[in-house]
Amino acid sequence: MNQPAAPTQPHPSMPHAVSGDAPRAGAEPVASAMDAIGCLSEAHAAWSAEVAVDLRRGKQLNQRLAAARLAVAIAAVVALIAAFSEASWGFVAAGLTLAFAALVALHSIALKRKSQGERWDAYLKHRKAQADLNWDAMPEASELAVTTGAEVAADLDITGEYSLLRRLNACISVDGEQRLAGWLLTRSIDADVPLRRRALLKTWLEHPEVLRQWSELYQPERRPSPAALAAWAKRPEAPTNGFVEKVGEVAPFLLPLAWAAVWWLGPKTSWSATLTAGMFALAFALVTASRARVSALLGDAGFAARDIQTLRHAIEVIKTLQAKADVRTATPSGEAPPAAAPSAEGLAKHLASLETWLSFAELRAQPLVHLPLVLLTAYDVLLARRVRTQRQHLATSLEPNLETLAELDAAAALAWYTGLERAAVWPSIAASPTFSAEGLAHPLLPSATRIANDVPKLLPGSVLWITGSNMAGKSTLLRAVGLNWSLALAGAPVCAAHLEVGPSQLRTSMRVEDSLARGESHFAAELRRVGWLTADLTALPPVFFEIDELFRGTNAQARHSACAAVLAHLLRAGAFGLFATHDTSIAQHPSMQGFNLIAVHFTDVLENGAMHFDYRLRDGVVTSSNALALVAGLGIPIPEVQAPTT
Repeated sequence: MNQPAAPTQPHPSMPHAVSGDAPRAGAEPVASAMDAIGCLSEAHAAWSAEVAVDLRRGKQLNQRLAAARLAVAIAAVVALIAAFSEASWGFVAAGLTLAFAALVALHSIALKRKSQGERWDAYLKHRKAQADLNWDAMPEASELAVTTGAEVAADLDITGEYSLLRRLNACISVDGEQRLAGWLLTRSIDADVPLRRRALLKTWLEHPEVLRQWSELYQPERRPSPAALAAWAKRPEAPTNGFVEKVGEVAPFLLPLAWAAVWWLGPKTSWSATLTAGMFALAFALVTASRARVSALLGDAGFAARDIQTLRHAIEVIKTLQAKADVRTATPSGEAPPAAAPSAEGLAKHLASLETWLSFAELRAQPLVHLPLVLLTAYDVLLARRVRTQRQHLATSLEPNLETLAELDAAAALAWYTGLERAAVWPSIAASPTFSAEGLAHPLLPSATRIANDVPKLLPGSVLWITGSNMAGKSTLLRAVGLNWSLALAGAPVCAAHLEVGPSQLRTSMRVEDSLARGESHFAAELRRVGWLTADLTALPPVFFEIDELFRGTNAQARHSACAAVLAHLLRAGAFGLFATHDTSIAQHPSMQGFNLIAVHFTDVLENGAMHFDYRLRDGVVTSSNALALVAGLGIPIPEVQAPTT
């Protein structure tokens, strides 16, 4: 059950953070930690007011331009009719026609700006909804396919409809969202990496106008994927025979020359009609011979053109950010990324050139213009050759920059979360495996109703032993710990008064379900999950586990011994974490002797004869159970319980 939690205040002794190079592991950043948290609130309000005014003015301008177009069109028709009786009206009609064309161009620009303003307005509203945890107003959760860390993602609500990723996702590209999910599902990490991510995040926040330029590239109807674009650029062409290849090479040069010869010789010969017909036949044959190859190259030009345009603008924003700050991001390996790769400048040029040639391909949708061009100049063949050349250049220049684009996009999303979130602090990143927290709360619950709890310091070989009443908050505490662990190692602020975390591999066993499709019972599913929990425990960093009610699919006696054996096996290997259970006697099992078990519990509170939950974590093992009382509260008579009381 999700527990409410009280709002937490920033801890007065929280460390500081830098916004340049990442400090060494264990070192604390140097700028005020609270300088970044919540710093976009005023800018967001100003931008929202500004775009509201722009949209209102844009609507009025569009109405006026539409009315002007109609009036000028009517006047042009009247002038054209008058020109039949008075020739001088022809000049008036021509002038009005030019004025109409100018108004059409201006109206097109105004409509484009209106569309951009509406997208920016929607983007700002989505960010506000995420900050306020207004799930109904947030953008829809994307169907992101998670492979690595799928168990953790499902157990902790990192992905899905009401998830951490949905609250954080402000990415303008599919690749950025995938990278953000990868950061949240980090399983093995160097202590320097979250600090580098934090440094990049704060670099965005130091330059909010550049962050705005980046965010204005958002297109909800279709987010680009630089990786998919790179795959498109590297996609091999369909094989063709030698004759078709040669025809495709000579057609753009042969046809214009042939048509020039027909134009010059036609009036001088008596067989000009035959010559023209023969020329049409030749043109048709040349174009037909290379049609399949041209279609393969230009058939998906519409798919690529808009993505290329967005990517080109993104490169320009990156160059602006690099001009304002020395940006260094972190790759998954922790090595210096290609944020300022030498190919970035060349990439911008290749994108601009390819965008220009692909814009020419739009004529293919206008048959009255396209068909004459094809027959007279082999337009498609020439265009396909240029697109092929630019695609090859793009393939070599885009791939080295994919890491940078994804990292910057993910960091920009975390920057929005940081800039609009107030009840958060920067975590302390330790160089060695550890976890502890003060005032820790669930980041997906409203700040007005959160209940914060302290988590004592956990080190390898120790476990927080959580017992308690039904619905009292055990599972919510586990998810609160796991989500804040994910936020901390992703480089973001956490929902706590103070939190310290070190390198570790997060593994969970919470929402284990049977599967009819796999022919797997609940106990078989639990065995499979335990196999994953205990696999390769000697690998570094150590496992940080979160286990909730293990082996629910078997009898009490077997569960008692099996849980003790699994937990002892984990602790013996140096793992550490949280273990929630209703079985208070597991701690007395012989297998558990000699380990560091820190016992805490949740319980219900009886007030005026009614059962309540305060969701407060208390020391020690729970001494009561409310299961029978809760069942009796449904009106079901239970002989052992005369009244619903604990």
